[in-house]
Amino acid sequence: MLDFFPHEHPGYGELEKMFLALIPPIVRFQDQDSGLWYQVIDRGDDRRNWPETSCSALFLYSLAKGIRTGRLGPEYTDSLTRGLRGIMGKTSRDAEGHLHVNDICIGTGIGNYQFYLDRPRSTDDLHGVGAFILACVEAEKLRASQDPA
Repeated sequence: MLDFFPHEHPGYGELEKMFLALIPPIVRFQDQDSGLWYQVIDRGDDRRNWPETSCSALFLYSLAKGIRTGRLGPEYTDSLTRGLRGIMGKTSRDAEGHLHVNDICIGTGIGNYQFYLDRPRSTDDLHGVGAFILACVEAEKLRASQDPA
């Protein structure tokens, strides 16, 4: 949203503060092994919980964009790199070479903890594919902005 608000808009500073306040706790809950985030973000210790692709992609998009725009410092680069590796591990190719995005929750409403654990996983669900594309495009923009050539 910050791209669409003029800097002088009365809500711009508050929105930017909210973004900056949300990033550290999100990064804190990143799974160290997979680089991804769990379906229930703060319950990664539960074996029934699982690394979910669409939320991970949206968090990666936010990290990449935050770093590229200078809102976030380089201390977030390691988290971004681990997450990008992790999300690429959630892709597969079929016999024709087409890329597929796996382990996307089919969508959620409001429910209890068990409801979230029981949500079916999908391949190529559009909200997950869209988030994956956003993350990849923003990561590439960041890479290009750092390339001296």
